[in-house]
Amino acid sequence: MCSRKSSALAIMALAAAISPCPSSAQPAGAAYRKVYCGDIIQGYVPLGQSIETSGHIWYLPTGVFLLPNLISAQNPLVIDVSAMPAENRTRLLTCRASALYVGGCDTLIWGDTGLVDGRRGIFAHEIDIQAGP
Repeated sequence: MCSRKSSALAIMALAAAISPCPSSAQPAGAAYRKVYCGDIIQGYVPLGQSIETSGHIWYLPTGVFLLPNLISAQNPLVIDVSAMPAENRTRLLTCRASALYVGGCDTLIWGDTGLVDGRRGIFAHEIDIQAGP
């Protein structure tokens, strides 16, 4: 027979084990608002917002692009990765693709919304690759 104390500890341990954990890749010290990347594309998220979003990313010779998913019919967001550390940019090579909608990776992105080359996009602070090609 278990005591109340050991039962309570077992329940707390189970709750901790099954609860979602925050990603370890999230940049420290900044407050990011979770948004749907399709809302950024459509202009529902104001420029200059610090955001966290997910989607499918492609590293192409012409740039880095993000859509809500692999088969989205929307125009992609442009992702500026120039402020990210070189090591993090190198990890993006696993998402390299020959064309949009081919290959790429599922990812989480933290950054600021803005105009990148005159188009809506994200100035990325950190990118966490969730699943590769």
